[in-house]
Amino acid sequence: MRQFAGVAAALAWAAVCPAQLTREQKAADFGQLAALYAKNFAPYEWKREALKYDLFDLAPWLERIARSKDDLEFYEICAEYVSRFESAHDVFSIFSSFSAELPFSADIYDGKVLIDFIARSRLPAAEYRFQTGDELVSIDGKGAGELIREFARYGIASNPRSAGRSAAGLLTFRPQWLIPRAHEIGGTAEITVRRASGELETYSIPWMKYGEPVLSAGPVPSPRAARRAAAEALPAPGEETLARPYMKPLAGLWRQRRFGPPRAVIGEGALRPVFASGLPESWRQRLGRPTDAFYSGTYQSDGKRIGFLRIPSFDPSS
Repeated sequence: MRQFAGVAAALAWAAVCPAQLTREQKAADFGQLAALYAKNFAPYEWKREALKYDLFDLAPWLERIARSKDDLEFYEICAEYVSRFESAHDVFSIFSSFSAELPFSADIYDGKVLIDFIARSRLPAAEYRFQTGDELVSIDGKGAGELIREFARYGIASNPRSAGRSAAGLLTFRPQWLIPRAHEIGGTAEITVRRASGELETYSIPWMKYGEPVLSAGPVPSPRAARRAAAEALPAPGEETLARPYMKPLAGLWRQRRFGPPRAVIGEGALRPVFASGLPESWRQRLGRPTDAFYSGTYQSDGKRIGFLRIPSFDPSS
């Protein structure tokens, strides 16, 4: 059995440049990505048997890469290769600060995609009459379920239900670090909503866009230049933080993290779970103050005391 090594992300260095990678460069970059898994991915045999997916069978992937028309299509293929492992800890991302967002979000409830948050400062009720709990039917003519299936390669989680919910978060939040063609959306989204009464309503909502999109990889930079460019693009942590002895091993890796805030479902990354107000009467909280890193406690059920621990984020910068 291979010794486990956490391959948390396969990062593609990219720059805003009209030049494209050559076929040979794409093959070499993909080979490096595959080599990371060949060397470090411990559950290879299990995934091969359970999913019928062999990471060493590179011929079909290299054929698709050879036919890819641009760098963004190449990145999409790389993302699909990583997603086929169905590993919640792995993601293929590119260094891009671009993201687009609609001022509402949706999630899957009892098999339906329902709106669960609306920023009324941007979507006043007088003009946008839909409410939380209404069903999101489609965006730009594509059904919400169809879009979730398309985003499945970017929403991998520990089980199909969680993966679907993660992909549902991408209906209204499109970061390019995760979705290579996120910047190709239009200026507005035409959404269709089914109200609680059953009536269908259509609205035009502008996308809020931030950052600079990556259009291609361009000439391959030196590792030192690429690392310096990435470091300059991110704010530096406080000197006091890095001066702590236990932070020294992480100091060099501090900036090597993805752009943009992760957002898939309500409460992601928050200290308190969204169901905190509905915990059992026997709940006894231990951690969960603003200064705590975790949220924890115990409650009684069927004569047993059950413990609960919430780890809101694995990002060392959080």
